[in-house]
Amino acid sequence: MADEEYRLTAHVTGVESDNERSGRAQAALALRTAFGFIK
Repeated sequence: MADEEYRLTAHVTGVESDNERSGRAQAALALRTAFGFIK
């Protein structure tokens, strides 16, 4: 039971960090696009 719980926690943590990474990538892309329009 504890092993299953550990795997589930690891999976959720992995999903959260993936979302954080893609969120940062989208923010960086939006910033680059905005600066591209300013130039």
